[in-house]
Amino acid sequence: MRYVFCLAQESGQWQLIEPVMLVEINSPSEFQSAVHSLVMKRFGIVSAIEPREDWFTMMAEVNFCMIEK
Repeated sequence: MRYVFCLAQESGQWQLIEPVMLVEINSPSEFQSAVHSLVMKRFGIVSAIEPREDWFTMMAEVNFCMIEK
C-alpha cells in the first residue's frame, strides 16, 4: 500500500482545489455594470444574467476565499 502511494506521488500531478460558491445577486439595473465589475475583480465567473423590469439577477461562481475579502 505504501509503495503504491509513493508511486502516485512521483508520477501524479498536484492540483490545488479551492471551494467555489454559487452566488445569486439581485440588484437594480442601474448597478449592473458595477456589480459585474465587482464579480470580475474577485475572479468570479458569471454564468447567467436575467433582466427583469428595473432589476436583474446575476448567477456567478466565486472562490470562497475571495468572498470573505
